[in-house]
Amino acid sequence: MGLRRGSVVINIVQMHDPNGVNPKANRPLVVVSSNEDIGCNPDTVVCIAISKSGSSNYSITLPWNSTGNVSTGLRSPSFAVCDWQVKVPIGNLVEKGRLKVATLYAVMQKIHELEKSDG
Repeated sequence: MGLRRGSVVINIVQMHDPNGVNPKANRPLVVVSSNEDIGCNPDTVVCIAISKSGSSNYSITLPWNSTGNVSTGLRSPSFAVCDWQVKVPIGNLVEKGRLKVATLYAVMQKIHELEKSDG
């Protein structure tokens, strides 16, 4: 399949939450690096975390199904947390699914809003 923007992946190594605590392996992420950046820098991608809580103003509800039989492969209620960005080595990622175009567009719009508000 190959990683590209919108890939839903699992980070197989421990990663902390945005507060620098709760180290946990197997956190789900969404790749937001451009496809061009992935091609030019195949070692690292920028991702946003997926959380079971949509508490952020920059969260997007993601499709899920208890059997994982959806494009994302997610099995529980999940949210893309657009203000929780991390750089991850590609070697630490396992692809699980993909966001559909409309969902990816909503995620990228939220990231753009966040970048705009940060000035």
